[in-house]
Amino acid sequence: NISIDEINESINFSENAETRINEIELAELLNRFLESLDKEKRVIFIRRYWYFDAYSDIAKRCSLTEDNVRMILMRIRKKLREFLIKNEVFR
Repeated sequence: NISIDEINESINFSENAETRINEIELAELLNRFLESLDKEKRVIFIRRYWYFDAYSDIAKRCSLTEDNVRMILMRIRKKLREFLIKNEVFR
């Protein structure tokens, strides 16, 4: 799926990282990360990566431009990567 590929490219999971954490730990980390986002960013992230909404649909829902949505998601993915590094998912 394209949306999941965006996250994978951003955080660059390796086999080593996948073997270090299990699905439950990852879910807990993702929940903690999502809680750290403001409501609008959380909605944008979830609409894209849980519901697989198109950028245009998210833009309409949030009264933003598609470019704004793309930029916000790019920044969120960067923050997610930093969060996972900080939590030692990556070395």
